[in-house]
Amino acid sequence: MESINDLLGFHFQADVFAKMGNNVINNNLIIEVEKKTSELLVVSKKFDDIGSGVDKSIDIEKILKEINSQNKLPEMPLDKEKKVFRTLGYYLSEIKSDDVVTEFLLYIDEKWRNSYFLGLVDYVFQFWNPLSSRFCEVRDFLKDKLQKYDGSNPRYVFLRQNLNCFDDNGPVTLGVKLKVEKKDILSCTEVLGMPEEKITYNYFSDVIYSFYKYKFDENVRYENLVDVLNRHNNALTDKSVIPLFITKKKDLSGSWKDVLESLSKQRIGDCENNAKWSLPAEVETERHEMLKEAQDLIRIWTNEKYISLFFEKCVEETERKAFWLRYVKQIDKIRIAGPEVTKGKIETDSILRQLLDKFILVANNTSKDTSAIIMKIRGKIYIEFSEKGNALYVYEESRLPKDKLFSCKTIPMIASLKQTYLGMLIESSSWGEYHNDYGRMVHIGEWEKRLSYYISKH
Repeated sequence: MESINDLLGFHFQADVFAKMGNNVINNNLIIEVEKKTSELLVVSKKFDDIGSGVDKSIDIEKILKEINSQNKLPEMPLDKEKKVFRTLGYYLSEIKSDDVVTEFLLYIDEKWRNSYFLGLVDYVFQFWNPLSSRFCEVRDFLKDKLQKYDGSNPRYVFLRQNLNCFDDNGPVTLGVKLKVEKKDILSCTEVLGMPEEKITYNYFSDVIYSFYKYKFDENVRYENLVDVLNRHNNALTDKSVIPLFITKKKDLSGSWKDVLESLSKQRIGDCENNAKWSLPAEVETERHEMLKEAQDLIRIWTNEKYISLFFEKCVEETERKAFWLRYVKQIDKIRIAGPEVTKGKIETDSILRQLLDKFILVANNTSKDTSAIIMKIRGKIYIEFSEKGNALYVYEESRLPKDKLFSCKTIPMIASLKQTYLGMLIESSSWGEYHNDYGRMVHIGEWEKRLSYYISKH
């Protein structure tokens, strides 16, 4: 076992350390630390990977099939009974009938063996759901058995001493406790005597969320956040923790924005997909609201990037860039269409490269490297072109120049986005109330005022 010097990181010369440290660390404290460290090592070694008790000789699939077809527990020889019921504890989620689960609990209660503990513990942590009647029945049964346990096995003693972790708010309490004690969130499995790979279990979703939420810390390193989410790998946590950082973090530097945008796209999904940016109805209202706010912010950040990209790399035009940046909050969908050369400009930028998943490639661009930016605002589609001299085209969603414009990957030519026969959107000489529902508009005169008026009316 490591010495106290190794554990505490003291590596000075012995004589110097003795002179300077005699009055700093009490000898009784050193002895106590060594004692507690030894105890923890014993518990750690004895608390084997939960699930290791599954007997591989049991054909559990066959047994589960029989249970679910007959809606009752199977009859079996006495010599197999113990192994089968110990194994079934790990597979309660695969039993379709709640009545059969109740029957199972009654059976093992009558013929109780301590070896049944681990399967139940594994089920409770893996499928944590205090709103489910089946879950609560299994959890309460387990708590009762742990409370009555009077043996000396360290794993069961430890769980008996920490029964509050099985309370409805047990994960929340644990997350706050770790934060208050300034412990690493990745130690959440260790403090419950579980192997670190069990961090993927549902129980740790609320532990992680409450840890980050309690007295929100502005100084979290995003590398650590990414590591935690990757290890935990839980959709509910992703939709809770990532929005927490998006909405609560005040110092959102460019690097943090990029990380959160990338994380949200990878772990939640496209911000245009409302189905992906949703939570189960039973999740508290606060998280629903935070997720919606985060979705809107990601959409705004994405719009800003697209507009800046288009009016900086495709065409250098500060006036149109400034105008459209005023509408980033109102743009519901945005795309860039362009030839290979435009795609190449995006590919060379590591930050912008993630925008390529929505890039529309112009297959035949024989004359000029013209690109277009396509924006949807309240059902109207606005298309600007990079080549100077091109008008702005505005279409109603039901009269688009190309079917499924926002989901296509290619278009034959940039000209397919122009319906040149359209009339003027707003007459330049009289732009008050005289405008059409759709049409073309050239960028001359007070075009910004005229277009702002049109957008405000539509």
